[in-house]
Amino acid sequence: MTRLHGLLAVLLLAALCAAPAHAADTTPAQADAAKAAPADQAPGQSAGKDAAAKKPAPKISPEFRTDILTFMHMTGSDRVGRMMGAEMANRLLGLFYQRNPNLAPEAVKVIQEELMATIEDECKDDAPLMNLLVPVYATHFTQEDIQGLIAFYKTPLGAKALKVMPKVLGDAMEAGQQYAPTMAKTMYARLEKRLEAEGIETEPAPKDGAKADADKTGGKEAAPSDSKAAPEEPNKDADAKK
Repeated sequence: MTRLHGLLAVLLLAALCAAPAHAADTTPAQADAAKAAPADQAPGQSAGKDAAAKKPAPKISPEFRTDILTFMHMTGSDRVGRMMGAEMANRLLGLFYQRNPNLAPEAVKVIQEELMATIEDECKDDAPLMNLLVPVYATHFTQEDIQGLIAFYKTPLGAKALKVMPKVLGDAMEAGQQYAPTMAKTMYARLEKRLEAEGIETEPAPKDGAKADADKTGGKEAAPSDSKAAPEEPNKDADAKK
């Protein structure tokens, strides 16, 4: 069981690292600010503004909670937890196979059944996961907002939006991937032109020795030295003393 707990810990860490939490969008300035921040200060949080930075948890009535859960079920938001759980289960099963490529079929069956059952239990309306997600919606929407959205998604247009939006997003992502190389070339060309116009160098500065050599040669590479040394001139003074 200890080994299994270790596998679960590794898997959860991998899932957190792979989650779309926009951590990779941190700019260098934000990273520097995070390093400079005190240990008890969250990244991006200004000193002296702790109270204002974190909003108090909203009060959620049982009716408001029910409305939020209804909205989540309508829009499929509750399936996100199941999708992440299924991905975690597949990774965990892969770890079992890495430890034992000859895993018995009955072991695979038990692992899959128990993992999926755990996912379903953790995604129920009264599960701890929903207790974390519901306040997120309550922070950004009022109960009237949620009720208005539910009413909209019950209309023919709202029902169509729910049905086709996943396909629209998928097609848009595919179109974006196709255009990405062209956009990358345009970005690079514009950036190169701007840097050149403003005389900005992005390459690392040469070392002191290399800089001195470049100054002597006017920025050009020094001509290769002749491997054959020039013959020394005879010492006339020495010959005269003989």
